Amino acid sequence: VSNFSARQIRSANSMLRLSAVQVQYNLLERNPESEILPCCRELGIGVIVYGPLAQGLLTGKYGKHDRFQSSDRISRLSHFQSSALDQHLRVVDRLNEVSQRLGGISLAQIALRWLLSQPEVTSVITGVKSARQIEDNADAANWQMFPLDVSYLAGDLA
Repeated sequence: VSNFSARQIRSANSMLRLSAVQVQYNLLERNPESEILPCCRELGIGVIVYGPLAQGLLTGKYGKHDRFQSSDRISRLSHFQSSALDQHLRVVDRLNEVSQRLGGISLAQIALRWLLSQPEVTSVITGVKSARQIEDNADAANWQMFPLDVSYLAGDLA
């Protein structure tokens, strides 16, 4: 199922055994942590994540001085609204700090590895525009993140 609430997941799972729930989840979109992830953990249901890089914002591709035409889809996305952008860019700053500590691992890999460090997450759907992005994203599965970095990125540590 995709984009079900915890109540809907429980209801559907009572009728037939769900194997996975698809949800938008990333370092900026953390709402699934409150009800959906705990529900999936309790019921033994895997979580498939979409939008893991927040439409490129978590890759470091965009900054606060970037401007988008009103015809550009990105201008309408909540991650890029001026009211939230400064807060979101602080998360990108944390990604940059972790990247430096880890010897320059890409921000995309770190954001994906953070998701893969969440016990409920069984897979992540990434969008790519080049073969290099495919390789970089896939490399996120080839290393482990330190628990302190996981907590730091989540904002649990100042």
